[in-house]
Amino acid sequence: MVDEPQIRTQCLSKSQPLFTHINIGVYFNLLIPSGPDQNGVHINGGNSADIAWGIKEVLCDSDRAKKWGENGRKRVLQYFTWRKVAEQTVRIYEMRQHQQEQGECKVIDLMEKLTRT
Repeated sequence: MVDEPQIRTQCLSKSQPLFTHINIGVYFNLLIPSGPDQNGVHINGGNSADIAWGIKEVLCDSDRAKKWGENGRKRVLQYFTWRKVAEQTVRIYEMRQHQQEQGECKVIDLMEKLTRT
């Protein structure tokens, strides 16, 4: 079971399907649990039946698991490269500078803008 955010990113970058029980913060956007871009499953780590279900979902269909891995790799390359991190950091600083110039610096506004991108 993958439970560290860095390991989740590494897992997806290596085209492995994601099997996780923690889905919070920026890493919430790593897992797509359904639809054409699905890249793994989200399980309740405190429920053994749910863990068993998640394992079966990943292992019972190797073609689907391969597709999930490919989808995960695409997601990492789209949103989680060092270039993307740098671009997002620059955007944060630019928004912060603009807000200071306008006298409208609120953390909640910054967080809302970040979660929409």
